[in-house]
Amino acid sequence: DTGLNLLMYAAMENRLNALKSMVDVIQDDSVLLRGDLAGITPLMWAVGQTNNSDNVVLPYLCDKLGMKALEQKDFAGCNVLMWAARKGDTFAVDYLLKYIKEHSADSEFSTLKYICERDNSGMTAVMWAASKGKSSVIETIYHSLAEFNSVRDYEWKDNIVNDRDFNFNTPLDYAVASRDVQTVGKLLELQAGFHVDSMIRL
Repeated sequence: DTGLNLLMYAAMENRLNALKSMVDVIQDDSVLLRGDLAGITPLMWAVGQTNNSDNVVLPYLCDKLGMKALEQKDFAGCNVLMWAARKGDTFAVDYLLKYIKEHSADSEFSTLKYICERDNSGMTAVMWAASKGKSSVIETIYHSLAEFNSVRDYEWKDNIVNDRDFNFNTPLDYAVASRDVQTVGKLLELQAGFHVDSMIRL
């Protein structure tokens, strides 16, 4: 038993009408914040299914639940952006980052901070994308920061592609380990580097 319920199945299958009908009957939006036995919420299940604007459940859940749903983490410490990154869902990544910008008082800081959130092993969304060979996700995340051009922003941008997890592994270390040439090339283009103390060995 994984703890999946009908709300999660509806989110996973992009069945918006079914999801709305169940929410209307239950009349308690908090059920949409509850996760399965791994803490994976309906919003997390909604990403990675279509990777395009056909995903109608993602916008519905974001509008219904607001920022608290985007900030929520599963029991491994992954938020919905990390889930979208590891699945290569560029539509969801782009939508989530735009949502953060539009619904935060300090859009620059909130967006940068959200991108740099870590899971329980210290991995960020960019690291997850690199480990799965999802170069398009890395490009989407990086270019979402195009209008942020202060000194602080440049430091954050460098940190995004050169950050280290708790074992000193960088996104480039993960990309090389995944043996995805396109992802390695994208990270090098963004001036990413290795770390001498990385625990990843080829």
